[in-house]
Amino acid sequence: MGRIPHRPGGPWTGIFLAASILGSYLQPAPAQTPTPVTIVLTPPSPAVGGGVSLAPPNPPQDFTSCSWYRSATADGNSQILTYNPGPPPVQTNGLAHTGRETAGLDCSLHIAGLMLNDTGSYTVQIQSPTSPVLTTVHLPVSASVLGSCLQPAPAQTPVTIVLTSPSPAVGGGVSLAPQNQPQDFTSCSWYRSDNTDASSRILSYFPGPPPVQTNGSAHTGRETAGPGCALHIAGLRLSDTGNYTVDIQSPTSPGLGTVHLPVSASVLGSCLQLAPAQTPVTIVLTPPSPAVGGGVSLAPQNPPQDFVSCSWYRSATTDPSSRILSYFPGPPPVQNNDLTHTGRETAGPGCALHIAGLRLNDTGSYTVDIQSPTSPAVTTTVHLPVSAPVAPRPGLSAGAVAGIFIGSLAGAVLVGVGAYFLYSRCRNETPKETGAPVLVYENLPPKAGVGPVAQPGSPPDPSPMYQTLQPRQQDVYEELKK
Repeated sequence: MGRIPHRPGGPWTGIFLAASILGSYLQPAPAQTPTPVTIVLTPPSPAVGGGVSLAPPNPPQDFTSCSWYRSATADGNSQILTYNPGPPPVQTNGLAHTGRETAGLDCSLHIAGLMLNDTGSYTVQIQSPTSPVLTTVHLPVSASVLGSCLQPAPAQTPVTIVLTSPSPAVGGGVSLAPQNQPQDFTSCSWYRSDNTDASSRILSYFPGPPPVQTNGSAHTGRETAGPGCALHIAGLRLSDTGNYTVDIQSPTSPGLGTVHLPVSASVLGSCLQLAPAQTPVTIVLTPPSPAVGGGVSLAPQNPPQDFVSCSWYRSATTDPSSRILSYFPGPPPVQNNDLTHTGRETAGPGCALHIAGLRLNDTGSYTVDIQSPTSPAVTTTVHLPVSAPVAPRPGLSAGAVAGIFIGSLAGAVLVGVGAYFLYSRCRNETPKETGAPVLVYENLPPKAGVGPVAQPGSPPDPSPMYQTLQPRQQDVYEELKK
């Protein structure tokens, strides 16, 4: 076959040009590749029993969520948690969550009570519309002596723990406060024993921001952590008597301390002195009749001035499964949300509970438990009635108002016309004056000589004497008076 002749400006030039333009439109947009970053471990050589933070430096400012995985890939079965910055911040735990992991505001992952089997790869996936991140880091967990490449870890500073009140009794509350804790502590864990055995861990506390509390296997639902690593226990029981240990993690001066907590019966506490009288606390609803869609505040009246925490429950009891939140006045104030928190509840000064966007199913009993180091725990319940909003009665339209006015006016006119006709009729029935003279009758005495003449000595005539009525003629004067 002969060669196809090529002429400048021929049809092939147009075909190639069209194909080139069409190809530019059909090419897929470049996919947004996740940016690899370096994850920083703090401390750099974590050891068994301690804690560690895995922090991606400078996460995207517009990130919408971040997920952590206990593997080298973003496999759903290895997901530890997903963190959404909010507001409010929300942490959703995954299949690989052990109860010791929490997320921070900067997408960091905090792990408390490290174990040797925590060693491995950890992956973070940060979702962002502009610069997503996907990166992996290896976490080495060593035994305490062998940590840091056979270099001894920083010596643990002995920690002194102060009890407030010093003689706690059954039914009351107590605070276990470490003294002079390091300013740069990253976490602290409390144990119901004289050692840091993981099975006796009550909780771990991360100062944040925001502060985060993760409960352990020895948590009874009555323990909360506060600023300064303090442990608050409410509703004390005799079985709470025992040793309590705090393990404070710090990159410069970790601390470890143990204290014995004696819990006595109420009557025998404080050297046979009676516990201080409990001040009655009532709860006031504002507004008093909350309705669907509105908001309400449940404010305890006269709470203890030195209270250290208060917890709200969506029930008539302090069952941990019904706890909404716990509030610590600080400074700074801290709120820890719990199982029955719906995202619409916040705590305020004075232990008040604020609920927004009320629903009918918010109706029910609410209980507050207020802890104070100087007075017994205060527990008060209030019933919250939530009513459906009252539909406003439809107002009269302008046409209806005008119709009523016109009808009233017409009725008034008809009444006036009827009254006029009645008045005219009454006047027509009254005799009218005419020009004819009015007859006036007068009595005239009987004329003499009329009838029989009475004889002398005869009895009087018993027949009555009638006078004659006769028309009287009017004189000229009376005519002129007219």
